[in-house]
Amino acid sequence: MPIETSVPLVRPDGLRSAGPRTLIQAEQQGRVAELTIEGNRAEVRVIQDGLPRASGVTLVGDSALVLVNFARAVVVPYRQR
Repeated sequence: MPIETSVPLVRPDGLRSAGPRTLIQAEQQGRVAELTIEGNRAEVRVIQDGLPRASGVTLVGDSALVLVNFARAVVVPYRQR
């Protein structure tokens, strides 16, 4: 079943579970977003923008480690709603 998003995703890449209905998405356009799923719809909340070629993400405590430029990781503060 396709999932409709509240904001279009551009070049989505890394995706991780952050909770029972929540995902964290890295997009190569340069942002990390939280997706909260309700049925076939996802509410998108941008966590941080301006990350060059964000291609992977993982959660560590209250932070998201984001792979940028395919070579280094940056720490982005993240707290679930």
